[in-house]
Amino acid sequence: MPPGGAALTVRTDPGLPARFGLVFVGGAVGTLARYLLSLALPYDAAHPPGYAVLVANVLGSFLIGVLAAAPPRSDRLGAAEWRLLLGTGVLGGFTTYSAFTLDAFSAAVGYGDSATGWLVWFVLGQIVAGVAAALAGLAVGHALGRSRG
Repeated sequence: MPPGGAALTVRTDPGLPARFGLVFVGGAVGTLARYLLSLALPYDAAHPPGYAVLVANVLGSFLIGVLAAAPPRSDRLGAAEWRLLLGTGVLGGFTTYSAFTLDAFSAAVGYGDSATGWLVWFVLGQIVAGVAAALAGLAVGHALGRSRG
């Protein structure tokens, strides 16, 4: 033990590699889903922002609300593992704050001062829509949880 300090301990956790795998696989699926969404709603660099990011973030917010309130049940995975796979992995890869920020910045640069008011509403609207979608997802998840008993 270092003088005057706590001992450094390293825990071994035999389940850690499996949890890494859940996040890894889920993240790959979510990122691929967002890419496919961007192909369906293409980004026009001449007219930012792109709406694929808006759809991904609002839909992902709704789904994380459902997942938080009513995680899937199975004999193979517990609620914590489902949250790692679907919440941290799939929805973490599907939603994107960085692309949202880039879209807003690109629109600000592309349109200049003429679109400042619109841009403020776009940014605030996406945040408010995400929170509202998460609340709706929680309500749906609670209803699903009650119906499952």
